[in-house]
Amino acid sequence: MLTPTKTAKALVVAAALTASIAADAEAKTLFFSGQWWTVKDSAGDKVGPGPNRFSKDNAWVDADGRLHLRIRKDEDGVFSCAEVILPQSLGNGTYRFRVGSPVFDLDPAAVLGMFTWSDLPDAYHRELDMEVARWGRAKGPNLHYAVQPYDALGHKAEFFAWDVSSRSIHELTWRPGRIDFESLALFDDGWTEEIAAWTYAAAGVPSPGDATPRINLWLYDGRKPAGGQTVEVVFEAFEFVPL
Repeated sequence: MLTPTKTAKALVVAAALTASIAADAEAKTLFFSGQWWTVKDSAGDKVGPGPNRFSKDNAWVDADGRLHLRIRKDEDGVFSCAEVILPQSLGNGTYRFRVGSPVFDLDPAAVLGMFTWSDLPDAYHRELDMEVARWGRAKGPNLHYAVQPYDALGHKAEFFAWDVSSRSIHELTWRPGRIDFESLALFDDGWTEEIAAWTYAAAGVPSPGDATPRINLWLYDGRKPAGGQTVEVVFEAFEFVPL
């Protein structure tokens, strides 16, 4: 999720933070979709992406096993965001994120990210992105796929997406030399309808290495949501299907 306003310093801070979280025995963990996820907490500091404050209180799993991520205003008036990290790398295969709430009409300042990331800088942190965001704009493309570096020619695709259903699936299939992205509307009877799809098969596809899947909900450029409202997204499941 490298955005035009994200600096190299912010990347270093974010990498150091996630590394320290993984090593912290006191870090909050959540059991979601059969896996333990670590919750990012910046201890009140503003870090990347954004920069934003990240709070462990903004991620939880409900009685039905669904993961909730939110952006909210804290008692001191500063907004805090959410991110969860699966500590282990999974390798080549399909990374599938099943969302159980509407996402294509999020607040213009909000960014929902489903992505892979390595704290090591090799191959641009092995970052593959699926993001629902308008980057602060009232109108414009709101679904984005990218193979970092996102600003290299042919490394990203943007789409106008709509809430055909309140549920959706977003997946990427990572194989040697090729990445397939796809987003689907998911209906209650199990039927799906394609919203967008894109394949990247040019030079620069990284190997998975130690990259891990992550999910976050944050504020573009650290901006405030319209009207100071809480933003929340619900995930029903995360699935990985190895090649």
